[in-house]
Amino acid sequence: MQPLKPIKITRSKEKITNRIGLPLIEQIVERLGLREKTDKLFPKPGSNRGIKPSDYVMTLVHMIIDGAMHLEDVNQLHSDEGYQELLKEMELPTSDAIGDWLRRHGGKESEKRMWEVIKEVLGVVYKEGYTLDIDSTIIESEKGDSKKTYKGSYGYHPLLGIIAENGMIAGSDFREGNHSPQSTRHRALATERTY
Repeated sequence: MQPLKPIKITRSKEKITNRIGLPLIEQIVERLGLREKTDKLFPKPGSNRGIKPSDYVMTLVHMIIDGAMHLEDVNQLHSDEGYQELLKEMELPTSDAIGDWLRRHGGKESEKRMWEVIKEVLGVVYKEGYTLDIDSTIIESEKGDSKKTYKGSYGYHPLLGIIAENGMIAGSDFREGNHSPQSTRHRALATERTY
């Protein structure tokens, strides 16, 4: 048996991150052409230094996958140098910029645009028949216009239409935090079905 060689420990300048899976999402997005589709459907930034719509949308996607509960959680992505090094040319907006962008481009028209992007993904994972599950969720927020929810926290209480088979959000109704979970469910239930 040969003697073990001594282990030499050296300091590395490599940046590390525990968010190694998030850039894999970017590869899927690139393969499906979702960034180009998003940038084509949403209004362009007001200046040549503005952040592209796809960067806003993908930042939100990355935050949700990373378990974010607040817009301010984007700061965790900003402080992760290893994660940022893995991204190609994606520019991470601040929480204030994300909030402003959502307020400017929120509403039914943007929901239709986003659905056009989602259809690209559904085209790849198509199966016969989907179940639309309609449910409300609480998004906690410390923003000044957030309302107290039935759970006692402050935030918003949107109603979501989720495709049960793949977890994709097919539609939403943005509501204040003080809305009852059942307040508009009776109308939404009329559309809950397998198709």
